[in-house]
Amino acid sequence: MGKPDFEIGRPPASRFRAELPAIVEPPLIDIPEFPGPDVDSFELFDGDRDADDGRRVERIALDVAFSDEKVREVLGEQRHTVIGVTRRDDDKETDETVTLVVIYLYEDARAMEVHLLGDEKSLSVHEANLVDYHPPPSDEELERAIELARNSPLISWINANDFEPTAIVASDVDEGDQHFGTRRVLVGFGPPNERLPRIRALVDLGTETVIAVTGSYQGHVESEAAG
Repeated sequence: MGKPDFEIGRPPASRFRAELPAIVEPPLIDIPEFPGPDVDSFELFDGDRDADDGRRVERIALDVAFSDEKVREVLGEQRHTVIGVTRRDDDKETDETVTLVVIYLYEDARAMEVHLLGDEKSLSVHEANLVDYHPPPSDEELERAIELARNSPLISWINANDFEPTAIVASDVDEGDQHFGTRRVLVGFGPPNERLPRIRALVDLGTETVIAVTGSYQGHVESEAAG
């Protein structure tokens, strides 16, 4: 009698993996009418104007920040990216509006916070400090990671397929982890009708390189190490 390929009391392990079928919910029908009163009049909200104002203040804040001597000295010649610009009117240390510019420095693997005071006509740098935390990646960083993955010769064949990319942070981890202190993004590629990506590329934004690739698709098999 041959030895079973599974332990006693346990079901045999599945010998293959398959994608679950997509669940399509039917459209909503027979929705009852709103029980409240009819709206006699309404007022349009000019959202584009507020968005334009925000972009203008952001451009002014960046111009002021990058013109500051201390900021330029810290940045030097190293590669960097702007993570975001935010305004705070409820700062406890001052009655003035505080505009915060967050810049990430790839060589130092640190972020810099630039605090500006005043309105858009009188903005000035109050202080600029290096900080140890890693801010969330900007949309531009995620787009750059996807671009680096697509252009890697390791998986250049994916460009001939209608693959959709996804990107998640791989370096927001605890001290001691292999990605700790790095700026890395895990980029996945797969057919749009599948939930899980078929190919995953680990991109290091600090060195702008693809350092690992895993997965397979239609005869294309990738190793875990990219060299």
